[in-house]
Amino acid sequence: MSAPNTATTEATTATSAPPRVLEARTLVELLQEHGHGPFTGVPCSFLGPVISCLEAEHPQEYVIAANEGEAVALAAGAHLAGRRPVVILQNSGLGNTVNPLTSLCHTLRLPVLLLVTWRGRPGHTDEPQHELMGRITPDLLTAMGVRNEVLPADPALLAQRLEAAAAHMAATGLPFAFIVPKGAIAPYGAPGGVRSTVPGPQLMKRAEAIGHIVSAMDPHPLLVATTGKTARELERDRDRPENLYVVGSMGCASSVALGVAMYAPHRRGGGRAGARAPPQRGGARGGWF
Repeated sequence: MSAPNTATTEATTATSAPPRVLEARTLVELLQEHGHGPFTGVPCSFLGPVISCLEAEHPQEYVIAANEGEAVALAAGAHLAGRRPVVILQNSGLGNTVNPLTSLCHTLRLPVLLLVTWRGRPGHTDEPQHELMGRITPDLLTAMGVRNEVLPADPALLAQRLEAAAAHMAATGLPFAFIVPKGAIAPYGAPGGVRSTVPGPQLMKRAEAIGHIVSAMDPHPLLVATTGKTARELERDRDRPENLYVVGSMGCASSVALGVAMYAPHRRGGGRAGARAPPQRGGARGGWF
C-alpha cells in the first residue's frame, strides 16, 4: 500500500514514550547514501542541526540561497547537471517557491527533494505570522503537485520513504517534500563531541551590532527590521515609534523600506531633529511616519 500523500496522517506512538527525534548526521548520511545532494536553501531553526552538520562536515555540498525561489531554481540547475539536489526551507517561505515549482520544475519535469519545516502547525503554539501558512502547508504542496508527508523519526522507516520518494520522482519527474515538525531533528554535535571552531577574532553578537547601528543614527529616521530575532532584539533593546517590525515575509524588509523611502519624500534628509514632518495617518501602524 502506498504512503499517504499529505501530512495529515502520522504514525502514533505510545503516550508514555517521549517523541522520537532524528539525529542530524543520520539524516544527512541517509540522504547522501540515497544519492541526494547538493543542499541549498534558506535557514530555519527547525533544520538548524542539519545545516550545522552540513557546514561542519560537508561545506562543499551546502549553498545558502537568498530566498526560497532562488534555492529551487539552483536545485533545478543542479538536477540538469546530473545531481539529485535537496532544498531546505521554512514553510513561511513556501510562497516564494510557487513560481519555480509550478512553472519550472513542473513544466520541465525537474524533480527536487524538499525539506519543508512546519511552523504554525495546527494544534501547536507558534507566532501569529505562521498560523495561516501552517494550516495550509500540506494542502499547498499538494495543490502544486508536490507529493508530501511528515519526515519519519525512525532511520529505517526514513530509508524506506526516501526510496519511495526517489521512485515517485523518477516516475513522475515531479518534486517530493518531507514536512519537518518542530523538534523532529536532535541538536547537532560535531565529531568527537566538540564543535569545530575557526581561529580568529570573535564575531560581534547580533544584539550588539543592532545597538551600534541605532546609536549611530540620528534620532528620528524610520527603521525597518527584518523578521526573527533581529526584530525581537531591536524591540527588546531599542524600541521606538519609528521602528517597524516586519514579522513574517522573510526577505521582504528591504523592499518594504524601499517603498517607504520612495513614497515618503517628506522624510528624506534623515529625519533629523527639526526636520521631522507631522505624522501621517493610515496603514496598519496608523501614523507610523
